[in-house]
Amino acid sequence: MRVFSARGIWNAFLDIDIDTWERHIYANFTSCVIISKLSIPSMIKNRSGIIINITSAAATHEMPAMPGKGSTSACYPATKAALNRFTRSLAKEMQPHGIPIIAVDPGATKTEYAALEIPKYGIDTSRNHPMAIPAAAVEYLVCECPDPMAYSGQVLVAKDLVEQHHLLKK
Repeated sequence: MRVFSARGIWNAFLDIDIDTWERHIYANFTSCVIISKLSIPSMIKNRSGIIINITSAAATHEMPAMPGKGSTSACYPATKAALNRFTRSLAKEMQPHGIPIIAVDPGATKTEYAALEIPKYGIDTSRNHPMAIPAAAVEYLVCECPDPMAYSGQVLVAKDLVEQHHLLKK
């Protein structure tokens, strides 16, 4: 069994060993491929289901600092970009079966890791939003959305979805 750690997520390319690359690729990409491969046959058979992949803005946006000096390493955005492409491609294949495949970017979220580890790299996490934001977005897509297929193949930003549908009461 592979164990994922955040080791390498903030390091410069030359400071990341191949084993760390493999762990990131497995945690952020391969695991999603495996669970999709295992789940989709029964979803097609039952004509029901949805796959939500958790991605990151790091896949498409430039980070403000250099890797190893306050920004994510090359491996994190590369694996999330691969996940986004996988989501889009798989969504096309699953469209005839009515199985939505959606990527959700939770955004900068207040997690234990964010509170304890990220500030060590000089990154301010005081503006991170609560976990309720990505949780409400995923809950909406899975439980309340009248037509999740309308979002299939897209990368959705949790905060935007929550605001658009007024999912959290102030």
